[in-house]
Amino acid sequence: MNQQLARRSTYLAGLGLSLILATSAIAESVNVARIETQQSVVAGLRSEIAANVGDTKSFITDYQAGRVSDDAAAIEALFSGIESDTRAVLTSIGLGSDLRDALDDMRAEIDTLIARNVREPESARRDERLAQLQDMKTVYQGQYDSVGELEQRLIRRLADLNTEKRAVLLDAQVDAVQKVVDSLEKLVANLERLESEIDAVATAVVQDPQVAQ
Repeated sequence: MNQQLARRSTYLAGLGLSLILATSAIAESVNVARIETQQSVVAGLRSEIAANVGDTKSFITDYQAGRVSDDAAAIEALFSGIESDTRAVLTSIGLGSDLRDALDDMRAEIDTLIARNVREPESARRDERLAQLQDMKTVYQGQYDSVGELEQRLIRRLADLNTEKRAVLLDAQVDAVQKVVDSLEKLVANLERLESEIDAVATAVVQDPQVAQ
């Protein structure tokens, strides 16, 4: 019995010594300080990568929902307001509008008034009225023609405005895609950094021979 206890004690003592030697060997072969440093760096990268992922997803979601730019949305609203107001004006002055019908009627009224004065007995006052009416008829006709010309020019300006609005929105979409690309580039760079840090952990498991010496 005593011999068995003695043998067991000897065995346990040897096992303890082996564990001590193994632990010492691990401590000598592993650069713990370097691993601790890499772990801290990896933890920081985790936070940066989480932010990169969130930003990239957010930019993509905004693009898919049409939220490409606050400025572009404001500009589009302004363009739309200008277009709406201008079209309302065009409706009020266009062919078939009450104004154009009234202008046509007034032109006929001027001709009628001129004819009426022509039939009046000759006099200085009649001649003065006729001269004044002829001048007004000329001015009126020029104004009448200007309304029609301006209507057509405004229609062309609206077409130009819509072209410009589309260009602004397309530029904003390009800028939105650039945001996604830039954000994804940051994510890729941090993923590559993470890979490098993990590689550094692997090399830190066995110390650099120069450090061991």
